[in-house]
Amino acid sequence: MKTHFISILTALLCCIALTEPAFAQRLDDRFFAPGAIRVLVISGRNNHDWKTTTPFLKKLLQETGRFEVRVNEEPAGITAATLESYDVLVLNYNGPRWGDETEKAVESFVNSGGGMVVVHGASWAFSGLPILYRGDNKTKRTDIIEPVWSEYKKMIGGVWQEEPLKTAHGNRHEFTVKYTNRLHPIAAGASASFKIYDELFHYMDMDADARVLATAYSAKEERGTGRNEPILWTVNYGRGRVFHTALGHDLKAMQASGFVSSFVRGAEWAATGAVAEKSDGEKGKRPNILFIAVDDLRPELGCYGNTRIQSPNIDRLAESGTVFLRAYCQQAICMASRASLLSGFRPDVGNIWNNKALRANLPDVISLPQHFRNHGYRTYSIGKIYHHDDDDRQGWLEHHYVNINEPLRSARAMPMQAWAAGYQRPENYSLIENYQQRLKPNVTIPRPASIEVSDRPDNEFPDGYATDIALQKLKEARGQDEPFFLATGYYRPHLPFVVPQKYWDLYQPEDIVLANNPFRTKGAPDCSFHDWLELRRYGDIPREGPVSDAKARELIRGYYASVSFTDAQVGRLLKGLRDYGFARNTIVILWGDHGWNLGEHGLWCKHTNFETSVRVPMMIHVPGTSGKQSTSALTELVDIYPSLCELAGVPLPDHLQGTSFAPLLDEPDRTWKSAAFSQYPRGELMGYSMRTEQYRFTQWQRKDNDTVEFTELYDHNVDPNENINIANESGNAALVQSLQKQLQNGWQQAVPPQ
Repeated sequence: MKTHFISILTALLCCIALTEPAFAQRLDDRFFAPGAIRVLVISGRNNHDWKTTTPFLKKLLQETGRFEVRVNEEPAGITAATLESYDVLVLNYNGPRWGDETEKAVESFVNSGGGMVVVHGASWAFSGLPILYRGDNKTKRTDIIEPVWSEYKKMIGGVWQEEPLKTAHGNRHEFTVKYTNRLHPIAAGASASFKIYDELFHYMDMDADARVLATAYSAKEERGTGRNEPILWTVNYGRGRVFHTALGHDLKAMQASGFVSSFVRGAEWAATGAVAEKSDGEKGKRPNILFIAVDDLRPELGCYGNTRIQSPNIDRLAESGTVFLRAYCQQAICMASRASLLSGFRPDVGNIWNNKALRANLPDVISLPQHFRNHGYRTYSIGKIYHHDDDDRQGWLEHHYVNINEPLRSARAMPMQAWAAGYQRPENYSLIENYQQRLKPNVTIPRPASIEVSDRPDNEFPDGYATDIALQKLKEARGQDEPFFLATGYYRPHLPFVVPQKYWDLYQPEDIVLANNPFRTKGAPDCSFHDWLELRRYGDIPREGPVSDAKARELIRGYYASVSFTDAQVGRLLKGLRDYGFARNTIVILWGDHGWNLGEHGLWCKHTNFETSVRVPMMIHVPGTSGKQSTSALTELVDIYPSLCELAGVPLPDHLQGTSFAPLLDEPDRTWKSAAFSQYPRGELMGYSMRTEQYRFTQWQRKDNDTVEFTELYDHNVDPNENINIANESGNAALVQSLQKQLQNGWQQAVPPQ
């Protein structure tokens, strides 16, 4: 025992050296499954058999289906903010003391309502190594090694005492455990007694508030007197609950049925107090909103089935909530799509489609952020939320548009347009103004590159810097009574594809797959296409004609790298939400403002009514609802406004033209909308497009008199890539007429049945 004790002290310095970042890196970054009891198992490299016992404890809890478990191999660096996301701590640890900050954080966690399960020697963890030596078989030492922290004794239920014994402390043998309180939930339904092969603890100097549930007795009386020893007990400490099992010295002991039963029931009992405490504190409390917008992001993510792209953080968000597999924007261009979503109107209202600022078209509209602000939310805009940086200032308590007015930390001035920002090289960022110039025949000026890769830190790029600001706002939100509506908008994967080197290196040219339909759709009118001038204005893109296959691969690689870069920022943001204690009461929604063509139909960029331009990623995590689910229901970005209102308990304004998708979170397969609607202007024409369960139907009509000029029809059952327009085939006349009538009836007739 003495040798073991000295070895523990020897390991003290290397344990204390660990810091919070090291702890954070060891955590799995997934969101917890909604409704699960959230457990942090604190292990330790000095613990007996920790490499086998800790995974075993994690498995026991997870197999119940009631717990979501994470493991940390060292306790040092854990803070109060770290613990806010958990319901229960499981201490499978008997190494050196943790350090003052960690000890106080754990005490505060339990005192304020958290649960804790202490396994075997875990009570060595706290200040003073709370073991009172009143004798040692070898040294006969009788003095107290270190004073015991009195608050720890109250929380843990007691401290150990050594007494002269006939056998060494580490001598394991079989003994009997008998429940003395059969009415307690931990004992209810368990066998009255069980045998276990373990190390029998010595007499505990029990605290007066400890409630002993079971005692142990060694028939061989190897411990001198052979009297019953407290072996399982509970403590109510502050508003929290602690369950202590002195069983579980090694894997063999833990595999005993009596240990398994008492451990799992003990964890559930400790959690009951924690969950009830947090639920009571959140009754009537409105949820926070984390509103994540991503520019030009099509459903090119792992959670949408693309196994080539690396988007682990967004995929984990998707895993914790509901993914909308068929969500559509109302217009495939930044300004109009965002203005429609944030106003709750479709693009024809106030001519939102004209690409002007929302307030220029609808000065008196009650926008989504303004509505939440009017109902007591602290609203923040960071990065690209609206297209125009000065739009809807009345909607925000604070507005941080990451542009030239907020230079990078490196003191390098940002380019004039943040959506085109991030260039690190002078030969590119000095040419931004030239990019703004339209292409003119026979006029050539130097222009920046469409792709730039540099070995710079993430936060020297606009999206990394925006994440820094968002994390600061989360930090400031702690302790504030009002809920927050934190809108964070990311520019990438918008052009130019400017990324740190590490994200570019995730992809290799030989792994890039080109579009399988790099040709114009057969039978589609010219107005369905465009010349992708947004891309051609870069200096490395031909002014006319297609790009080479090599350039196409480079562009796709740049797009993928940009998605992975933004995914990393989303991961930082979600981790901050956890670390600052907001994960339990925050709705998280992530959406892309429109799709993007990567060579399909011979096109790049957006600006069309094809599926590749109007289908968008959208996912939501709502605490308390089911996770790991998806829905194929037809949904639209204009549905976000009413959905967030309903989910947050905010009254819905009368003007909204979308439908709350909240019912789909409980029943993702329910009957829903019969169609989703998009539109795109092209000169004197407006293309109105409708996606039904089977078809995409698009009608191009004159803006001045609604005369129909062209129609398009694609059967997604046989032509999901929309390669052949079948609207003019003679056998489809009746179908075209039916779909035309449905399009004319509009969104009002497509809403879900009551």
